[in-house]
Amino acid sequence: MDVFALDLGDCLTDYGADEAVSEVPVIDCGEPHDHEVYYVGDLEGEEFPGRDEVADMASDRCREAFDAFVGVAHTESELDFTLLFPTESGWNEADDREILCLIRERSGERVTGSLEGVHR
Repeated sequence: MDVFALDLGDCLTDYGADEAVSEVPVIDCGEPHDHEVYYVGDLEGEEFPGRDEVADMASDRCREAFDAFVGVAHTESELDFTLLFPTESGWNEADDREILCLIRERSGERVTGSLEGVHR
């Protein structure tokens, strides 16, 4: 599925760690999966602030949303998150400002079902 079509609650299998991700494998959350989209939002700004700054802004949003989604603080959780955020070319050429926060098991094990409100 195109990353621009992802929505809150979508579940994915491992999509690799490429610098630029455009397609991801989405599956039903009732099946074993690696990630679940738990936050979708947009960054603001006209000028691309740089990869590190975009990653920091996205990470801050994901950390804030994590606590509410799981029910415990990220620092105390068995779970972790990763994120997808705009590249410089996407920002400048496609007006992409969307960030996606993906929750996962810290251990790397697959999960079945949603991790919303699991309090762990």
